[in-house]
Amino acid sequence: MNEHDDQRLDPELERIRRAIRNLPRVDPDPTYQAQVRRAFLEDSPAADPVVPVRPRFRWPDWLRFSLVPATVVAILLVLFIANRGPDWSIHRAYGDGAITIDGTSVAIDRIESAEPLLRAQESVRLGEEAGLEIRCGDLLVVEAVPGTEFTMPGRPGRWSDRSMRLHVENGEVRVLSGEEFAGHSLDLITPEGRTVLTGTIVSVFRNPELTCVCVLEGEAMIGEDAETMEPIPAGMRKVMFQDDRPALVTEIAPDHLTGLEEFAARNRDVFDP
Repeated sequence: MNEHDDQRLDPELERIRRAIRNLPRVDPDPTYQAQVRRAFLEDSPAADPVVPVRPRFRWPDWLRFSLVPATVVAILLVLFIANRGPDWSIHRAYGDGAITIDGTSVAIDRIESAEPLLRAQESVRLGEEAGLEIRCGDLLVVEAVPGTEFTMPGRPGRWSDRSMRLHVENGEVRVLSGEEFAGHSLDLITPEGRTVLTGTIVSVFRNPELTCVCVLEGEAMIGEDAETMEPIPAGMRKVMFQDDRPALVTEIAPDHLTGLEEFAARNRDVFDP
């Protein structure tokens, strides 16, 4: 008999004592008792009860590490493809003769078959009677007049790398941009200078003596190099010479003005839905 059985407890403590006394008997685990006994005899802490652990699946190290670069490459590939903007296509061809693209001569009446050749950095040379207009989605229309030689610009990106470069070696090109061109830029480059367009209508004429850039609408940055770049407004042109003569800014020459106005009138509705 416990010496405290006759103690007088308050009702709550009495209830707790009865609950404890009524707990079912729990027999000790023989394996654990043996571990405790052995640990006591060896003067070391008792080991924890042995609980079987289900082994977790692990990928082999070589496979786990090889999956990481493969995943990165896949993500970069998806981003690269998604970032690709519209490609260049043939918008209109006129005149007679042939157009040479990357060394391949194509008759003007079969020029549609040459569209796959319009890749970045490919050279395009027009016959003396063959004209060509190319289009980059809803961004740009570019006309090269007969006898022009130029290098194709690259394909722009949708979110990054949105700039393009078009090299004019000889002749004249005219450029009209659409509303979707906002945020993009086009560099028109000749041996005498550079024209940066961010949305406008211009023409670039080049012969062995000079480069003449005419601005019909908007504004363009034009200069021989980074230090001489300046904005040229609508209705004006900048002439940059092959020799040491200083650049000249003046009104658009009548023949260039007529060509630009006809080009603009012909293509103003190209980008309409």
